[in-house]
This record gives sequence, C-alpha cells and structure tokens, in this order.
Amino acid sequence: MEEKAQFRQNLMLALITAVLAFVGSAGGILITSAQQRADWERSTGFDMRQKILDTRVDLVERTVRAISQANTARVLSNQTEGASSLQEDREQLMELNSEFAATLALDAIYFGPQTKQAVSAMLQAQDRWWDADEALRRNLVTALSAELTYNLETSDGQ
Repeated sequence: MEEKAQFRQNLMLALITAVLAFVGSAGGILITSAQQRADWERSTGFDMRQKILDTRVDLVERTVRAISQANTARVLSNQTEGASSLQEDREQLMELNSEFAATLALDAIYFGPQTKQAVSAMLQAQDRWWDADEALRRNLVTALSAELTYNLETSDGQ
C-alpha cells in the first residue's frame, strides 16, 4: 500500500508541476501578446498622427500659396472682364479658383472648428476670394497655425 501512496504522491506532484508550468506559460504568452498589441497600437497611432500632421503642414503651405495668388487672380479677373480676354487668362483664373476652393475644402476637413469658421467667413465675405479683406486672410492663416495639432494628442501623452 505504501507503494501505491508513494505513486499517488509522485503522480500528484507531476500533475501539479505540469499544471503550474502550463499556467505559467499561458500567462507569459498572454502578457507578451498584450504588450505587443499595445506597442503595435501605439506605433500605429503615432504613424497616423504623423501623417495627419504632415498633411496639415502641406495644407498650410498650400493655403498660403493660394492666398498669395490673390493679386494674380485680381489682374486676370480684370483682363477676362474685357471683350478681348484671352482663353489662356480665363483658364488660368479658373485654375486659381479651383485650387483655392479645393484648398479651403481640405482645410475645413483636416483642421478644427476655428479653421472651419475662418473658411466660412472667407467664402461668405466676397463673391471673389481675391477681393476678400486682408483680415479674413490673416484669420484663416492664424486659425490654421493654431490648429496644426488639433486632436492629435493622446491620453498617454504621445
């Protein structure tokens, strides 16, 4: 009988050891998996925020470039109002109008409420964007620069 009790003790010890090894391995795998997932999410979030920031910087440059074309648009507009306007001038003015409208639409999408308000004010002020008040243009650029990092912060400070 003593042999049976000894065998039973050895068997229980082996089973307990196996169960503990399994629980330890499974716990280690779960902890490692959770850490890798957190690292991946952090990395993906950083990459996404970086792409949005890069796009916003490009849009600020594009907006400033479009606004700086106001004098060119004004001259082209005056030339196209005459009966002898050149098709080339009309096309160039249409191109400037398209670029300006597309840039403002993207500004309203990628930036926050302050920029949306400045874009709206800019579009409502004049039929011709190149005749808009200098203060409206300055407000737009100020809003863009103020909201460059709008909604890019995270709770973990990254």
